[in-house]
Amino acid sequence: CIYSSSISVLFSPVLNGFFQPGTFWLFAGITVVGVIFMVFLLPETKDKTLEEVEQLFMNKQELEDLASSRNPQQTKS
Repeated sequence: CIYSSSISVLFSPVLNGFFQPGTFWLFAGITVVGVIFMVFLLPETKDKTLEEVEQLFMNKQELEDLASSRNPQQTKS
């Protein structure tokens, strides 16, 4: 949604600033960077529960806080 909106807003000014093939290659390059980001930096979430997905995106401190809140009798070493 954000990508399609930005293309709609930016296409005409970019086309006026560059020549037509340059505009195509600019947006193609942005798309390639986005695909590389998705493939290498986003974790796989298929067949995972919502809780497992949330844990993927939590930092170490949040995970420790969550574990201690679930087991209040345990003390940290």
